[in-house]
Amino acid sequence: MGGRSTGNFTVSGNLGRFRGEVVDVPSLQAPGFIKAQTQDAKAFPDISSCKAIVLSARAGVPYDGYRFQFGNKRGAFCSFFSSGFKTHFAAPVSDEIQRIVIPLGNFSDCNSDSTGEPSKLCSDDPRVCPDPKTLRNVKTIAVWGEGKAGTVDLDIKSIAATGCSSTQQQQQQQKPDSPRASQEGFNGKNTCSGSGIQAKLRYNMTGRVDEMGELPFPLAEGETLPTGICCDSAYAPYAEPRFLFNRSDVALFPTLQGQERPVTFYDSVCGIPLFRAPLNRSFEEFRAETAEHGWPSFRPAEVVAGNVKILENGYVVSKCGTHLGSNLPDEKGTRYCLDLSCISGNPQ
Repeated sequence: MGGRSTGNFTVSGNLGRFRGEVVDVPSLQAPGFIKAQTQDAKAFPDISSCKAIVLSARAGVPYDGYRFQFGNKRGAFCSFFSSGFKTHFAAPVSDEIQRIVIPLGNFSDCNSDSTGEPSKLCSDDPRVCPDPKTLRNVKTIAVWGEGKAGTVDLDIKSIAATGCSSTQQQQQQQKPDSPRASQEGFNGKNTCSGSGIQAKLRYNMTGRVDEMGELPFPLAEGETLPTGICCDSAYAPYAEPRFLFNRSDVALFPTLQGQERPVTFYDSVCGIPLFRAPLNRSFEEFRAETAEHGWPSFRPAEVVAGNVKILENGYVVSKCGTHLGSNLPDEKGTRYCLDLSCISGNPQ
């Protein structure tokens, strides 16, 4: 934009070095941009069931205009030039490589051509969220310095998806239509205790199925969404549909609005208390963080001690063994990113 901003990307050792200067475009009296972009001749891995992008990186100087982009889908009626899904990320100034987690729910394909700022947020309009087709093959990725004048000084060690597992990666490589059932009523193995999912769940989760076909493969015959997500080993790497909590027939936060707080969330199988929220934050902060990421989001202070644990692979499970979701830490620390299907039980 205007030819005043300059930059380059080089490789030194095991680091990619993104350097440059973003300056104002005189005719616009607004900052320009620089961009480092790659398109692999071999398809990138399928990340359609992952929950976040993670950069291993460090900044040499403070700069508030970093953005990450993937894909080339153009948002309808949103912009003329820009394409792909993009979001801002904060790069800490450090001598050591830092882990920067960017939830996929932060990305939007509706962004300003002039500033890179989102015109519509994924949390407000699911139509601008990353679509399954793009996530299965992102085709291109880019790191930007955009919309803020200043010095770009970023070292990147790696870029990956997180919230995934080796099991998921194997399934992605094989790309089956659906796994071969190993137990009747399940695509994999039944990992839940006792008689399984409670007969009646809260938040209209009882008997729910994958109405819109958003899961990576169909539920087994007679299998419900809560059983699949919480109890079926085949779905362990995956999550319930994003923003399920916000559907009109679920309406989690309007339902909670009139309840006494903190609200207790119970295991959908064994009925033990798992989380009490909100604690150490407001109801609106709880709602906003959940809306930002697309799944109910809890913090360590809200855990019922002894009833929840994080496994080495990042999965979150209850004391009863019910699969609840994943740990996706951010700049605030541990963040429990959970499936509403699995925390909608009644006390027993």
